Amino acid sequence: KKGEFSAFLTNLKDKIRTNKATFRDKEDRIGFLFYSLKGKAYKTLETYLLTKTKDNNLFYEDFYSYIKDSFYC
Repeated sequence: KKGEFSAFLTNLKDKIRTNKATFRDKEDRIGFLFYSLKGKAYKTLETYLLTKTKDNNLFYEDFYSYIKDSFYC
């Protein structure tokens, strides 16, 4: 599963880099990442964002790191 997750993260980063016009700002990138998840990963992240993150300055890099750190813990 870890190999699949690493591939998933790499594919997401590549898609965002390739489609910069579509993902112009952090909200677009975070939204894409969030809706690319499903199942337990989606629910875990949704709970985290709703309860712990009221900061409007959440960056894509922070979001990406949280997803990665959550999986490898």
